Amino acid sequence: MKDYVIKLANNAKAYVLDELEYKNKKYIFAVELDSNDEPIQSNVHVLEVVINGNTLTTKTIEDFEVASVVNNLFLTRVATQD
Repeated sequence: MKDYVIKLANNAKAYVLDELEYKNKKYIFAVELDSNDEPIQSNVHVLEVVINGNTLTTKTIEDFEVASVVNNLFLTRVATQD
């Protein structure tokens, strides 16, 4: 999913900057896009990916502890990129 544009639940588009697996679930780090497909730097999302058959959806991470760990993993990866 990395480097793909997806549609969020609110019908906004987002560009997937990174993805990872944690405890057998997939998560993405994405930045929302404006109507010109330019990133809105203040609108970033860390979401859980749910795949049912051929349908891919995203949802908010409900478990606060998992959300905290996943957010920190993404932040660490972003900070260590060249």
